[in-house]
Amino acid sequence: MVVSIALSDSAEILAVLPGLTEFLDNLGYQAAGMLIVLGALGGLWLAVSTLGRILRFASGLRAPAAVPTKPTLSATPTPAGELDPCIVAAISAAIHVTLKQRFQIISIQTENPQTPPWSQEGRREIYQSHRVR
Repeated sequence: MVVSIALSDSAEILAVLPGLTEFLDNLGYQAAGMLIVLGALGGLWLAVSTLGRILRFASGLRAPAAVPTKPTLSATPTPAGELDPCIVAAISAAIHVTLKQRFQIISIQTENPQTPPWSQEGRREIYQSHRVR
């Protein structure tokens, strides 16, 4: 079966399409299309990667090596007796208002000075969102 396309009965035939195609023919067209797309994407990746290496070599930069990281300072418990008494009193008052029962402060940990401000703000928002009982 052949399908022909024309604008009117008297016009010339514009295109001739084959009738029904078989499943394997359609599968072949789809596979060829996928290979073309994947090949084009692979070529673009290769071109960008090569250009990056050329520009890095031209600018004199080397690929980043494994940079040794500084040991992180962990917050060590500080006995309550070594802190300013005003700070201990403020912490005690806050705990008393929150818990409304007897408690004992065993240690107070100072904040890590290398903590980024954005993470401090995130913690503040999380703690502020919780309802105190």
